[in-house]
Amino acid sequence: MLLNTITYMCFLAVTATIHYLLPVHYRNIFLLLVSIVFLWENGLVSLGIAVAAALITYLFGRKIASCEDKTSAKRWMLLGSALLVLNLCFFKFAHLVSSFFNNPISVLFPVGISFYSFASIGYLADIYNGKIEPEKGLVDWLLFVLFYPQVLSGPIARTRDLMPQIKSREVTEDLVSEGLRRLLTGAMCKIVLADGLGILVDGVYNHLDKHSGLAVTITMFLYTFQLYFDFSGYSSMAIGSGMLFGVRLHENFLAPFFSTGMGEIWRRWHITLSEWFRDYLYFPLGGSRKGERRTLVNLFIVFLVSALWHGNSWTNLIWGAVIVVSRFLERMLVKKAAPVTESNIGSTKNWLKRIGVFFWWLMTMLPFRLETVEDMVRVVTMQFQRPNLKAYAAEFLNLAAAEISNTGTYYLIYLGSIVFCFAVAVWMDWQIYRSSILDGKNCDTDPLKKVPFKWRWVLYWLIGLMVAAMYIITQTGGGPSFIYQGY
Repeated sequence: MLLNTITYMCFLAVTATIHYLLPVHYRNIFLLLVSIVFLWENGLVSLGIAVAAALITYLFGRKIASCEDKTSAKRWMLLGSALLVLNLCFFKFAHLVSSFFNNPISVLFPVGISFYSFASIGYLADIYNGKIEPEKGLVDWLLFVLFYPQVLSGPIARTRDLMPQIKSREVTEDLVSEGLRRLLTGAMCKIVLADGLGILVDGVYNHLDKHSGLAVTITMFLYTFQLYFDFSGYSSMAIGSGMLFGVRLHENFLAPFFSTGMGEIWRRWHITLSEWFRDYLYFPLGGSRKGERRTLVNLFIVFLVSALWHGNSWTNLIWGAVIVVSRFLERMLVKKAAPVTESNIGSTKNWLKRIGVFFWWLMTMLPFRLETVEDMVRVVTMQFQRPNLKAYAAEFLNLAAAEISNTGTYYLIYLGSIVFCFAVAVWMDWQIYRSSILDGKNCDTDPLKKVPFKWRWVLYWLIGLMVAAMYIITQTGGGPSFIYQGY
């Protein structure tokens, strides 16, 4: 059950209403039961693996805390983490490894396994480092791992952030209002922009031999935005869903495309994963405390692991290598960049930096999207073909017509929805970026509430109608999808 479906919205509405009406001491049990049902609907294997991982982590956490010496505690922490990593690696790489023996096996990938595995490893590490105490309540712990708004896609939870909310939370009118806004804007980004652009992106990338060089060039731009709106929109829907239960999940994206450097864009992109790699891999390796050469080695290891997590093809390894080289060059060439402040946030120099960073990021997405090195070479060489705007216009309309009725009205709904919602999303991201510069960690991630009341409701209705229209359009192409579902 994906978040961008009518089924999920009905499930969320019913469960959130019952949760609110229940006495406080029954809420966690109810929420755990519906989380189990949610995972069960996605497959019995997904439910079984998630529950097993939760129970293993629970027992190992208690064991680590009971050890009388640091050596024994470390041994149990490493053993528990190894079991979680091996479990994750089996499902991610079983098919690849078995293919070397000419007997490939097909393994059903449990949904959300990466996200709750990372959260569980972080929990064991935090107990070992004395940052938290082991959880004693089994119901609360299972709910932490299985909480259904975040189990499919994160954000990756930290025990010290989420567990206090699980133990004691309040569903307030302000929190519910903010949650509904986050659901709406998340659906706008995911359904209208990501799914809408996906029609054009997949139409080109899945049939490279049928399209012109200009079509491929424009598709590179469209895919960059598709990927961003797909995951940021889905994350926003998860965060909004959590608010309906009185839970604030960690922000996962903070306007990354307004960044002025590659390091900054990574700090704003998939924040919970980046912070997890930083705290539980980069820092334990030594971080930047052991000299520049060791720092570069540590960065290489982090991005290699990240590349393997995203996939097991050669293009994924190339993508990881490109990211590492980008970070190396930035560290060597940009020794001390002037920070973005209130006074220079809109300066020409910073806008030129943003444009340069975006274009480089766009190029790094080629190996992330394409499945073979041959396709990468083909796409790069196609950039040098003579552009033909008339031919591309025909290709564009044909791709759209494959999913919607070939009439002017439907083209207007399709294109108008994308253009309008893109403008709203860019405006929102700019407000979030400004707030993150001015207010730091207390930045405002809900800029829509600042719109005057009358115009805010006009926006609500317009966005809602466009989400409904694009949902119907994309349903004809095989139903809703989520790019990060297989991670």
